[in-house]
Amino acid sequence: MSTNPIQQKMRVQSLRRFAEGIVGRKNFGWWSLLYAALFFVVAGWFADGLAEFVDYVFSGQKRWILNYKLIVSAGLLFLFGWSIRNIAHDDHDEIAVNRDQPKPVRVLGLFLSNFLVRVDQTSHSGNSGDGFNKSALERAVSDSTFNRTMLLDTTWEMPFRAIEYHASSLERIELFTSSGGKCSSAESGLFIRLVAVLYPDVSVTEQIVDFEDLEVVFKAVEKLYADAEASGLKAQDVLVDITGGQKPNSIAAAIATLAVGRQFQYISTGDKVVRSYDVGYFQEDLS
Repeated sequence: MSTNPIQQKMRVQSLRRFAEGIVGRKNFGWWSLLYAALFFVVAGWFADGLAEFVDYVFSGQKRWILNYKLIVSAGLLFLFGWSIRNIAHDDHDEIAVNRDQPKPVRVLGLFLSNFLVRVDQTSHSGNSGDGFNKSALERAVSDSTFNRTMLLDTTWEMPFRAIEYHASSLERIELFTSSGGKCSSAESGLFIRLVAVLYPDVSVTEQIVDFEDLEVVFKAVEKLYADAEASGLKAQDVLVDITGGQKPNSIAAAIATLAVGRQFQYISTGDKVVRSYDVGYFQEDLS
């Protein structure tokens, strides 16, 4: 059996899909468990009733015996089959997406891109590709002249917008940096210094991963949630922002948040609005 955590999560989703087919509903509870137990009891009745019917047919008896087990279980199995058929025909509705602005959280996961100035956009900060770079940021920090507007139209604008949005409750940032490719981990020190200047009460911890290795990124995000849970936090207290980094890390992080109670965050470079996405295959209908 594969140990790939992403494949394992997909297997869990498949198992849950099967369970939904049995219980005929997408929100699980005690009634759902009783419903599932009833299914297995009915399946046993059907097997017993069918065996009794076969014995009766081959016994040569002419007197008709009403087989309640077979009749009742066959009817109930038909209802189970009808429920499964309806769910199978409703596949186009199986993905539920809640898209809204999130509530401020206590732990925020961020993927760090390499620092670049977006020279293809109209600048609002006076930054230019030739005259503004990491060295300029470092000088501004050393001279105590740094302010957040200096990050406008840069690849670090969005992560700092994310931090600002959650600043009222934020306690810790889990900074995911890349060990391969463009190696954003080489720039993490400057980023952490900027956070310390703007948000001195927020701590920053760093996980260095390969953004192009989906399995490694997936495990890193899982560790973020596990550590938060170990410290007494709930899944709702944690949010992972997938705006930065590369496409593979965004995909892996989004998959890791498919579990119930988890969400991911994305900030569009267009309207620059902070939005969270609660995506699931088997959540309760929103209507």
